[in-house]
Amino acid sequence: MKKVDYRTLYKEIEECINQWLDSDASDFDFTPYLWVYEWEGEVEAAICDTDEPAAEMYDFHSFVEGFDVADTGVIVYDILEEKIHEIVRKWCWAPSAQEANNYQIPEIVTEENLMELCERFREAIVDGNRPGYPEINVRYAVRDGVFHLAKFGDYFFFEQKMYVFDQDPVWKPYHDDFAVMACFGNDCRKRGYAHAVAFCGVQTPFRDDNGDPIFTGDICQVPELSNDYHVVTANVFEGYGFKADNCMLLLERLHKPAHRFGTIFYNLSLTEPMQNTWFKSSEICTMYGQAPDIEEKLQRAESTPSFGEKVVYNWRKVLNPKRARKM
Repeated sequence: MKKVDYRTLYKEIEECINQWLDSDASDFDFTPYLWVYEWEGEVEAAICDTDEPAAEMYDFHSFVEGFDVADTGVIVYDILEEKIHEIVRKWCWAPSAQEANNYQIPEIVTEENLMELCERFREAIVDGNRPGYPEINVRYAVRDGVFHLAKFGDYFFFEQKMYVFDQDPVWKPYHDDFAVMACFGNDCRKRGYAHAVAFCGVQTPFRDDNGDPIFTGDICQVPELSNDYHVVTANVFEGYGFKADNCMLLLERLHKPAHRFGTIFYNLSLTEPMQNTWFKSSEICTMYGQAPDIEEKLQRAESTPSFGEKVVYNWRKVLNPKRARKM
C-alpha cells in the first residue's frame, strides 16, 4: 500500500460527513455509514448505505455534535475534528515505539529516519519526558537571523516540515493546531505552541577546528577531496561526511578536524518541505567538480540562515530555543 497522504484522507472523510449532513433520510435505503477502506493500494473514504456494517465502518453521529440554536428547535451540527484525526492517524502513522516495542535508535541520523523517529516516539513527545529519548539535537531557523537548537522531544515533523514547541505566547499566532492534532491529538496541547521552522541540519558527533559542533548542511573545504568545498551530509549505511564519486569521505577519517565556511541554508522557507542535505550538497559539488558559481554560493553560505534577504548573519552562532523570536 502506498503511504497515505494525511491531509487528503482527512478532507475525504470531512467531505463525506458534510455530504451526510446535507442529505435526507429518504436518500438512503438503509443506514449510511462512513467507510474507510483500501482499494488497489489507495485508501479512500465513502458513504456506505447498508444494514450490515463492517468493522471499518463508522456511525456518522459519532463525528458530530448538535446544538439547538437559541432554543428554536433548529439543530446545527459541528464536526468533531478530533474524531476524524483519530481515524486518519490509524491509517497514516506507523506503530509507536510503545505499540511496536521498538526502541531502537539508528547510529546515523538522516533527515528521513529523523522524521521516522519523531513519528515512532510520538508518545514520548506527548509526555515531554526526557528519559529514554533519543539524544538528537537539530538546528533550525525562524526569521530572527540566527540558528537555534532544539532537543529531541521539542520538535516534530508533519508534511515534511519541522515544528518546534514553545510556551512563549509570542508564538500563539503561528501555532498550527492541525499539525498537532494530526500527530498527537488533544494530549499534546499542554506542550505549548507548535510553530513551523526551517530545518537547518542535524548535530553530528564531530567538532570542527574551532571545537564547535558540526551539523549536516555545513560547508567545509576538504583537503582530502582536492581542497574543494563539500557539504556535510549523512548516509545511514556509511556515516557522516561528504559525498564523493561512488562513496563518502567520512568525518571520522579526516586527518584534521574540518574547517567550516558556512551552511547551505539560504533561501529558506517556513511553508515548504525541509531541505534534504544529501541532495542539496550537489549544488556545491558533484562528481563533475565544483559548482561554477562556488564563490557566490560561499558568500551566501556565510550569511545564513537567510530567507532570501541580503543581510549578514553570524552563521556560527547557535542559540538556545528560548531566545527565538517571532517572525
